[in-house]
Amino acid sequence: THLCENLANIEHFDYGAAAPFCICTEIKKVFNDDRRASGYRGESSIYIDYLFGEFADLKVSMNEKGFRKYVLGNIIKNLHEHAFKEIDELELSHKIVNKRFSWWTKFVVKLLPYSVKMRYMAMYKDVENFKIPEKRIRISIRPSYKDSQRVEIIIENNGKPFYGDIEKVFENGIGEGSGIGLYSAQQFLNAYNANITMFTNAENEYKVGFIINIPIL
Repeated sequence: THLCENLANIEHFDYGAAAPFCICTEIKKVFNDDRRASGYRGESSIYIDYLFGEFADLKVSMNEKGFRKYVLGNIIKNLHEHAFKEIDELELSHKIVNKRFSWWTKFVVKLLPYSVKMRYMAMYKDVENFKIPEKRIRISIRPSYKDSQRVEIIIENNGKPFYGDIEKVFENGIGEGSGIGLYSAQQFLNAYNANITMFTNAENEYKVGFIINIPIL
């Protein structure tokens, strides 16, 4: 109950002391750690394109642990629970079917009549050759068009399109889970004169993304 009360009033959190840090280094560390963790869980690899260019050494001032937890952590959680959920489920189903076909072809199919055996072998080939869609993330940085002392960090993915109200995803209580994930990300960034927005375009390769507008040092 105490935790829920704190989360409901997260705008009053003390996020800790702000200090300069290289935001690109932090982003790469967090996303690479998650990619390794996905591999340990037996999930397919997530391909990440880092397009930092001239901003590779960019520094910002805020609480680094808070940025990792509230912002990057919740964006990654959103990727697994929404953007890539269908791909992960498809991959799991394919592994189960592939395993069953492997057992079947080894111990049963050899005993079947030739014509039946050929049909099953064709089905097995279809399963074996089925391609799971790649999971891709692109992270880039560009100058803010409105303020030379700010940049925009774009984190986009090629997962499931989003057809809901993008203005509401940052509201408290919105979502299938606790409804505080992206809300807490917004509240944390607001505490440091930054903000996060969402964009979507189902026709693009990268269908959904977040833009973090943040002041730089």
